[in-house]
Amino acid sequence: MRETAHRQRLISASNLQGTAHLATNRFLASQLASSPSRRSIRQSSPPPRIPHPFTSSPTHLHRHHINHSGQRSSTASATASNMARTSPLHWIGTTFLLLASILLLITTISAPVIKDIAILKVTLTNHTDIRKSSVTFGTFGHCILDVPPVQTDQDFCFPKHFGYKPAVIMSQIDGSGFSEAAAVSADGLTYAMILHPIACGIAFIAFLLSVGAGIVGSALGALVAGVAWILTLVVMAIDFALFGIIKKHVNSDGSGSRAEYSTGMWTCLAAMILLFLGMFIVLFTCFSKRKAKKSPGYKSAGDTYTTGNGHRHGNGYDDAGMGTRNTHTRKKRFGIF
Repeated sequence: MRETAHRQRLISASNLQGTAHLATNRFLASQLASSPSRRSIRQSSPPPRIPHPFTSSPTHLHRHHINHSGQRSSTASATASNMARTSPLHWIGTTFLLLASILLLITTISAPVIKDIAILKVTLTNHTDIRKSSVTFGTFGHCILDVPPVQTDQDFCFPKHFGYKPAVIMSQIDGSGFSEAAAVSADGLTYAMILHPIACGIAFIAFLLSVGAGIVGSALGALVAGVAWILTLVVMAIDFALFGIIKKHVNSDGSGSRAEYSTGMWTCLAAMILLFLGMFIVLFTCFSKRKAKKSPGYKSAGDTYTTGNGHRHGNGYDDAGMGTRNTHTRKKRFGIF
């Protein structure tokens, strides 16, 4: 009995001692946690953090742009230098596309929209020393300018519409003789001049697609410019065939009237040449930039770099230099998109 009671007293004393030690430890921990020096130690030495290799926090993303030595990263300068490789030639091509769309617009707004701009101009014989009466043929119709008498200033522009009859008009005004086949051919070809505004719009779309100077934008711009070039080539051939018939008959009928190609014809021809050059240049810069990106020395905004303390930054590396290399991806450029 005495031994049992002695054992119970020992067990109780051990339990009391353990409880006292636990209370002491809790008190010391609370004192350390509330101590200012301990808080400063915690703030000055945070535990190391290794970000996920596929995700980055805003702070981690910010460190990619500014290195530990306080200097800006070379991302912007590298991107600017890569753009400078092809930008001058590319902008020449896009400028050609813009000029081509403007020239096609001039052809589109010829008579009767703007009476003094014509694809074919016929100077009539019933003119005076002061006035020279003429007929201007355009995309949507025709105008008769400087109609006598001298005391009046009369210009007549007929309503705008697709398809008109230039052979019949010249027969009524100047008495020019046309064969039935020539008249039917000339009158029918006027409906195809609707391709003027269509080619103008497509050329301008090609310019917008090429403005961004990206690979995808350049490829799409060159493709659309090719479509515009084909349409311009077709409508220019139609213009020469249509107004060539009128010009030939007017100049050979002996009436004294004189027909000649005017501003609208030459702007269409110039637009066709510029579209071809612009398409070729934009397509060339597209392939040259793609080839440059595949070259070993190419640097893009996603390339890694080494800071002053030896840490590496960029795609696949963390701030401590302990991350693994991920698949190298670059930000794609989609022209205006």
